[in-house]
Amino acid sequence: MAKISIGTDIVSITRFSHWYLFSREKLSRIFSDEEIDYCLKIPGQSAEKFAVRFATRESLYKAISQHDSEYKIPFLTLCSSIIISKQQSGTPIIKIKENMSAF
Repeated sequence: MAKISIGTDIVSITRFSHWYLFSREKLSRIFSDEEIDYCLKIPGQSAEKFAVRFATRESLYKAISQHDSEYKIPFLTLCSSIIISKQQSGTPIIKIKENMSAF
């Protein structure tokens, strides 16, 4: 029987209120260039957009960790290996980069 896991996470948007001031280099440790551009496009909404993408990464990390407790992928490796985007319909999607060798 296959084991299926789900992760959940809640973050405070206020925690991300100053992230728009971070350098691209620092942000790229967690987010893709595409996500950084999206989050910074409307400065008044950047905290919410960064928060959503960070919480998604944390929940995915929790789901993976619960699925196989013996295998622990480093959180920043996971962060830099995925992209959170939207399909044309507006539905959110997690894309795993092709060069993701840690999984």
